[in-house]
Amino acid sequence: MTRAKHPHPPTDDADLLKRAASSWQPDVWKTGEGGRAHVLKTYERSHVLLRKTVCAWLIRREARNLRILEGINGVPQYIGRPAPWTLEMTWLDAEHMPEMKHSMEPEWFDDLAVLLRKIHRRGLNFGDLRRKNLMRSRVDGSPCLVDFAQCMHEPDTSSLFHRIVMRRAFATDDATLLKLKKWYCGGPKLTPEEQVLARNPPRHLRFGRWMKRGLYAPLMRLLGAKPRRRRKKKKRR
Repeated sequence: MTRAKHPHPPTDDADLLKRAASSWQPDVWKTGEGGRAHVLKTYERSHVLLRKTVCAWLIRREARNLRILEGINGVPQYIGRPAPWTLEMTWLDAEHMPEMKHSMEPEWFDDLAVLLRKIHRRGLNFGDLRRKNLMRSRVDGSPCLVDFAQCMHEPDTSSLFHRIVMRRAFATDDATLLKLKKWYCGGPKLTPEEQVLARNPPRHLRFGRWMKRGLYAPLMRLLGAKPRRRRKKKKRR
């Protein structure tokens, strides 16, 4: 379900931040400048059946999660839903993470761990902690997170779902954070306890990573939601 037409700016001053590669992905726009800047995440160009079902559900889910996280720094603040498949939120003045290994200090990831704990205390996991969703504030250098459509929510800590599912989801966030910290800071900069945890991630996380590589990624490529990676040709000597 690839898109044939070009994205149409929602306003005259809108800048396209991310162009969707398929009907399963949204276009992301920035409107306005300075303190009045907003972000529009929209599935307007998606196939009509997807737009009114799956895409509308994803937007409704992310809007709910942003409302739950209201007031937490480093998280976009919910503004509204101009359409059932469109989400409006505040703009975070932040930059993408550097591409270089061992390019950051451990203290930054300690701040990220604090942000994750605040999210977990609201009964949400993040669920998609990777470089493209992890940003660094241009104002004070603090960590920021974007894309909250993946989050699960269960505030009742005594419920069976929380004890079985959410605790494992929180552990997955913590283990993924540790993996990123090791990549960006280097193994020797991890504490002895963190080094042990990095070598022994939770069993459910190891299984999930195997499922993602072996089943989820090929299925998404087959559906057109993810482009196939082109292998780099080795230069002949």
